[in-house]
Amino acid sequence: MWLELREILTKLVEVYQQMLGLSKQKRIALVGVNISEIERITKQEQVLLSVVNHLERDRKKILLKIRKNINEQYANADIITLILQCDDENKASLIESHERLKEIIEKVQTHNKTNTDLTMQALSAVNYQLNVLSQASVAPTYADGGKEVVDRKKRLNFEA
Repeated sequence: MWLELREILTKLVEVYQQMLGLSKQKRIALVGVNISEIERITKQEQVLLSVVNHLERDRKKILLKIRKNINEQYANADIITLILQCDDENKASLIESHERLKEIIEKVQTHNKTNTDLTMQALSAVNYQLNVLSQASVAPTYADGGKEVVDRKKRLNFEA
């Protein structure tokens, strides 16, 4: 079981490293407003997220098995507490794998937040330009029934 957990943690680190690479590529594409590149990267991210979801399910199953095999007092224990209960041979490598995973996830989250901020700024600029061109105000919210809110205000008086 411990070996299975170590293998899954290692695979998760590898997938998150790929996601980090994509996040860096996505930032470049966002800054350069390269829509086709953004779409390509987003599709790759979706594939990697599917892999992460599958690995996370497996990780949870293994942790459940470990909890059952160790002792009832560890029924709700977190992963580090469980790792500390394993044999010395696996303990060090499991702790290292867990720490590497934690670090890479934090990096991916930081990059994704930056990318989200860049995306929101770009959308704001696009909305502003649309509002200027169409003389309508498009709000990034939705009304009852999921309909987009568009406020049309006459800004110029062409009759004057």
